[in-house]
Parts: sequence; structure tokens; C-alpha cells
Amino acid sequence: MWGPGRKMAFGAAPGSKSKLWYTLADGALSEVFFPYLDRVALHELRFFASAGGAPPVDDSADGEHRISWLSPGVPAFTVDSTHHEYRFTKEFFSDPEENALLIAATFTPELPDVRLYMQASAHWEPGTEGNFGQVLDTHPPALLLRQQDVWMCIVGPFAKATVGYYRSSDLQIDLHDGDGYLTYTYERAGPGNVAVGAEIGIRAGSFQIAIGFAHTRSDAEEVARTALQKGSGNVRHAFERAWRSLPDLPPALSKVSGFARLRSSAKTVPRPYKPPA
Repeated sequence: MWGPGRKMAFGAAPGSKSKLWYTLADGALSEVFFPYLDRVALHELRFFASAGGAPPVDDSADGEHRISWLSPGVPAFTVDSTHHEYRFTKEFFSDPEENALLIAATFTPELPDVRLYMQASAHWEPGTEGNFGQVLDTHPPALLLRQQDVWMCIVGPFAKATVGYYRSSDLQIDLHDGDGYLTYTYERAGPGNVAVGAEIGIRAGSFQIAIGFAHTRSDAEEVARTALQKGSGNVRHAFERAWRSLPDLPPALSKVSGFARLRSSAKTVPRPYKPPA
């Protein structure tokens, strides 16, 4: 299962410590590559806005999105999404010191009963039995995905969380069937095409989500929590400093990052290139 080929942007941290390459599509985090450029680990991470008595709003499909550089010449991005029910700003960048990716967001609902939700799924490798998902019993809960030997941990201000099968029993399906409410929660799923989801515990305002990638569960959780503890501001500044310190920034940047508004007829997108350390 692959994400859309029409990417809005793609980027990576320079150097050898971070082995992440990430892409954006339709205003959301699309494929994330780890630990190699030809290995898709995360399929997508997207958001849903929902209020009681109505189907959920898929931010990627239903919102209008405008993308811009977070800082001129540095491959980190701000996506401003608008819908008649909310305004939503998301910043995407990775940690140059860790295999972690951060999302710094601000959600402004236009109605008081609108809640925000997040759903993420791992890429299903062809020829495998599929992936596994789990909700960790922590406060707040953390989300785990395992794709063969790759673990992904997602941490943030989650009020409650669940795991299910993509487009069968996942968070989006539950919100749709429950008239806008998350009615069922499950702790484990797999093997198969698994998706994890959570309700954001902040009704309005700013929040941060960190995703850690590793080859063990404990390492993935540690990477994610360390990145979140650093804070998006510190990680963002470190990301920018790492790029600004490169002596050949202009040519390197032209290869690594595409602030690309591709036409709807485009079939393929050049994959991101990561310069040697």
C-alpha cells in the first residue's frame, strides 16, 4: 500500500545520525523512509476533526492546504489547513540528532464541540504477514507500530487511544459509525494492515507530537520521548543550524528538499536524496 505520488514537499536532516526521510501530501505526513531511502516505514499520519452527530472531517481530504518553508532554504515546512469547522497549522521537521520526527501544531476550532483526532499506519510490505499495533498503558497513552524489524512509537497529548485494522476497524471508521465519537478502544491488533489512533487531549491551542523510529520497542519509545522532551522549538533550531552549517547549502538543498506544488497530472515524484555526512 502506497501513499499518493503527488507530494507537497519532502525533506531530511543532514548528517549521518538521522536516518529519516519524510514526505508531505494533501496537508499531512505521508511516507516516512527509515532506515534506508528505499524502505518505507510509516505509511501516513493524518488528522480528523469531529463533533457529535456528524461524520468526521478528514483534514487531508476535506481541508484546504497552503504550504510554506518553515525557514527560507531549510527543508522543514508549515502547512496551514482551513475548513469551515476549524483552522489548523502544522509544522513538520526531524531531529538531526535522533531518528525522530516532530509535528508542532495549533488547532483552532470554530465550534466548541469539535474535537481533534490523529491516525497513523505503517507501510505494509508486500509478501509479509503485515504489521502489529499496540496502545501502551502510560499516561498519556503512547502508540506503537511494528513493521518487521522496525518499531515506531508516537507520543503526544492523547486523551484516549485505540488500534484497529485500516479502513475496517480503525479510528476513522469508528468515528464515522459512532456519529463523530470514538466509541470503542482496543489495545492490540495484528498481524495485518494495522492503524493506531488517538483523541488529542487539547480542545484548542498548541500541542506537539513526536514519532520515534528504531529496531526495538524500547529504543523507539525512548527516541520519541526524548524528542518530545527536547521540545519542538529546540529541535527546530537544531535542524536549521544543521542545514545552515553546511558549506554547500544551496546545491545540497536543491537535491534534498522539494517545495513542490506538482500538477494534478503528475505521475511520479523524485525521491528525496540525503547528502553524505
